[in-house]
Amino acid sequence: MGYESKVYIVTKSGSGWLDGGKRYGNIVGTFDLCKMAHDSAYHALMNKSKPTDCCIYETDGNTKIVEDRYGAPLKEMSLPDLIEALQKDNDGYRRIPPLIAMVSAIVNDPGWGMDDVVALHFGY
Repeated sequence: MGYESKVYIVTKSGSGWLDGGKRYGNIVGTFDLCKMAHDSAYHALMNKSKPTDCCIYETDGNTKIVEDRYGAPLKEMSLPDLIEALQKDNDGYRRIPPLIAMVSAIVNDPGWGMDDVVALHFGY
């Protein structure tokens, strides 16, 4: 049993706090994992992760997202932790290798400041 999961890779704004104490998260990439099992390493990481202090906007540019469709706050994961969890789950599910490749490319590029780049979990 699982539920639909989407991962947003975002850079956190250094300033520009919004209403509700959240800062702006600029979406770098979005990846739809679809159905991940509840007993996956990804969900274990997501469940122990802290709620994020940033919000993102839907593609319409006006709809602020601070929680997922289940009403749970967006959870924040470091990119290295996300890669580690996905590598544990890589048992042939076709969506995992491209996400690992995307996140690894960001982690391995010295142009990204890892303190400001995080992965957000969105359940739907």
